[in-house]
Amino acid sequence: MHEDRTAKYGPWPARLVAVGALLAHLLAMVAVLAVFVKIAPTYRAYFSECEMTLPAATQQVLALSQCVKRFGPTALAVVLGLDSVVLVGLAWGTPRRWWLLWGWTTLGLLAVVLLLTYVSLALWLPLAGLGTLC
Repeated sequence: MHEDRTAKYGPWPARLVAVGALLAHLLAMVAVLAVFVKIAPTYRAYFSECEMTLPAATQQVLALSQCVKRFGPTALAVVLGLDSVVLVGLAWGTPRRWWLLWGWTTLGLLAVVLLLTYVSLALWLPLAGLGTLC
């Protein structure tokens, strides 16, 4: 069945999926970079202004924000380079392995969603008990 589809359509569907997946991964990584470079420092300034004691998860996210701010563009280039190698390798593989292409794409996007959820909760945690803003 897969062989018939390849003969009829050629390898282009998987290659287009790989390009789309790479663009989706790029947008997801830029979103993560924006959260760590733009949003987390705003929270850091607010927390220091209010002299709040921060939970460990919040401290961890703020420390990671400093690291991403320093190494973010380089890390983005390296991760996208490795991601593109994997996506291209899976797209140029046999049609029987195309499910790995979909799996890799989904796993990458799911990891970003989980990371952003963790960051959001960690930054919200110190504000949960406040009745009023300082």
